[in-house]
Amino acid sequence: MTRAAGAACAAVAAIAALAGCGGGSHPATTQAVNAPQGLRRQALIARADAICRSTDRQAAAASAHITIPHNPDGPRQAFIKTALATLRISDRGLAALRALRPPPAMAHDWSRFVGDVQKENAAGRALLHDAETQNTIAAAETQLSQRSAELDLEKVSELIGFRVCGKAANA
Repeated sequence: MTRAAGAACAAVAAIAALAGCGGGSHPATTQAVNAPQGLRRQALIARADAICRSTDRQAAAASAHITIPHNPDGPRQAFIKTALATLRISDRGLAALRALRPPPAMAHDWSRFVGDVQKENAAGRALLHDAETQNTIAAAETQLSQRSAELDLEKVSELIGFRVCGKAANA
């Protein structure tokens, strides 16, 4: 396997992890969560976990049909297709998470959580760019920063009490 193919395979795993926190947004849900007083802790956790669960499922469905072509550039091509499909889903999930309003006591941790999701999303976009430009050195560096955001996300998700968000997809 070439260095580019190896980096592309590792990046596919990073994008799969990225999709673990986001989801679709439904107008009724968005209106309900924008109440000025914010959500109660358990309601926020339940809604965020529902968004993350939906995103996991949508990302899995969007990438399930993507195959790795049998050529030296196949893994990179498959990664690009997967990233394009799952990053859109992740964007919708991030928007839905941002629409949630935490109770005041959770505002700091919630801000950290959304910031980490945003960092992971940005890393996914950077990995896509690195794959498109075949820049394996930048991809390796991006994967390190993505992993750092992922570890931070896991910590704050545990602190908040999520069951789905911040956990490995399908765990």
